[in-house]
Amino acid sequence: MKTKFFLPLFLSLSIAATAFSFGRTENQSKETTVLICNSQNAYAYHSHKCSGLQRCKSEILNIKVSEAKKRGKSACKICYKH
Repeated sequence: MKTKFFLPLFLSLSIAATAFSFGRTENQSKETTVLICNSQNAYAYHSHKCSGLQRCKSEILNIKVSEAKKRGKSACKICYKH
């Protein structure tokens, strides 16, 4: 009899935990860090150290996507192919 009671409870907790983790993943994606070249002419942010960063003569910074967008950067066409 106890098994019948705990199984629905376990399933409902599992579903709630899954829904919570999806919400966290969504929030975490907004806080993903990217690489940018800290120069006036740089226009893109990068997901990794790609060939687009090879010409950077300035410091390469690791910042959040939201900060990169505030600085006027857009997604690198090499890193973020669609």
